[in-house]
Amino acid sequence: MEPVNSPSLSEPNGLHSSKLTKPWLILCFSLTFAIVAYLHAPGLVGYGYFLLLGTVFFALFDRKELPLFFTAYLVNGLLTALYFAVQIYNYPETSGTTSPFGAQTDDSYFFSLVADEVPSDMETRPFYYLYEEGFSNLVRFLTPFRIVHPLDVIFITSSFAGLLCVYTHQFALLMTGDSRVAKTAYFLCMLCPLLLMNGGAVLVRDTSVAGLVMLSLCCLHRGRFLAFLACTVLHLYVRPGTGLLILPVYAAIHFSDVLQGFRAPDARKRLAFMLFFLALFAYVSYAFIEDIQDLLESKTVDLKEMSRPGMLSELTLSGRGAYLWIQELPWPTRILLSTVYMFLNPFFTWTLVPTRGFDVRIVMMSMIYPLYILWVHAVAVAGLISRHPHRQKAFIIFGAFLVGCFLVGVYSLQSRHKTIIQPLYYVVAAIGWHWADPLAKSFGGILSVLWLLAQVAYSL
Repeated sequence: MEPVNSPSLSEPNGLHSSKLTKPWLILCFSLTFAIVAYLHAPGLVGYGYFLLLGTVFFALFDRKELPLFFTAYLVNGLLTALYFAVQIYNYPETSGTTSPFGAQTDDSYFFSLVADEVPSDMETRPFYYLYEEGFSNLVRFLTPFRIVHPLDVIFITSSFAGLLCVYTHQFALLMTGDSRVAKTAYFLCMLCPLLLMNGGAVLVRDTSVAGLVMLSLCCLHRGRFLAFLACTVLHLYVRPGTGLLILPVYAAIHFSDVLQGFRAPDARKRLAFMLFFLALFAYVSYAFIEDIQDLLESKTVDLKEMSRPGMLSELTLSGRGAYLWIQELPWPTRILLSTVYMFLNPFFTWTLVPTRGFDVRIVMMSMIYPLYILWVHAVAVAGLISRHPHRQKAFIIFGAFLVGCFLVGVYSLQSRHKTIIQPLYYVVAAIGWHWADPLAKSFGGILSVLWLLAQVAYSL
């Protein structure tokens, strides 16, 4: 992969400085070390190894971003260790994977595919040994030591989270040239409950794929086209479905290149490459048309009807009545409301006194995230309605984010797939925070608070 570093855009700022708030980073490391040593001491090997693995990657391809990676890895590592401590305390049989309640995800399944030995009391998918997944193959390939506990391998997600934070920062800097915007987007990603619970602290694919998306966007913007192709191929290997879904998002972000194609040299190069890439993708799609059709059929995706009928039964079982109701509407209304639903999801739900037991992931997704996103919605709206130099960029990025919400809402129907485009929304919010006028922020704040109050009232 070619380096994506550019000296002109990597000037020292508060995050790259040698004064990298060392005391609190040392505290993060020390607390993580103590928690993992107490829960499963061999997990410290994985903690150190995946930190080293990420360090080697950035040393080879983007050396000036190493402080950003270290910060994100150490913070995510601590949050991961805390999450595992609570999960193991409440549900020892899970070994720290998600509980068997409403927020259960595929982490025990992915762990079972990479593990040399699966704990006998861990709940996982029946006949898991008959399955094969690109994500698990990648994790297994990158892990040279024996895996018998989720803590042995979980910190690979901290490396992926570091990748995501670094390249969200870099993408924001490339789009705006403003280090303040980049820094804010970086921290929003690093502390996001949605990203943490969908692959930051849980062994699932979404946050790792989001990191690949942001890296590929940086590669594309910088003219590192071979690196972009490598990221795209890896994305398709790890998760073919979202690999196909994300292509229109790339096109939406660089739509302005069509308008500037004959004026800006960089835009001309990107436009020429995108045309070549689309032609290459069309050729490959034609060559593997039967495999693509088999994939769509296995996922019960109907391209013509813009629906995924096979997911309706799962929606019924999960109790998502509102979303199920949307899927039964005429297609123009269904498409619009599905996009809005994915844009606003996850929703606030009162979960502190659950009927079946305490679940960290449910609380983080259904209570903490709606409170976290309150401020983000406010400044994102403000950034879109204020007059400032980066307003056009904010609209382009927001438009690409909505394209992603449309594709997830219509063809995926799985709200956690929104994770792969969430960093784009944080870039919009960061622009609004630093460039919107106070009146617009007040208006955005009022709308955001009203939306939260409506959710709380509905929940109660």
